[in-house]
Amino acid sequence: MRIGYARCSALGQELDSQLNALSRHGIPRGETFSEKAGTRVRVCAPGSRRR
Repeated sequence: MRIGYARCSALGQELDSQLNALSRHGIPRGETFSEKAGTRVRVCAPGSRRR
C-alpha cells in the first residue's frame, strides 16, 4: 500500500500542485494525508518541552 503526504507551511501556499504530482505517481487523493500549517502555529511532540 502506498500513502501520500502533502504539506504547506505558509498560509498562502496551496496543496494542489503536490496532490497532482502524487496522483501522477499513482497515489490517489483519497490515499493522501495533507495539512496546512501556518508559521504562527507550533506543534509539540508528546513528551517535548515548550520553551
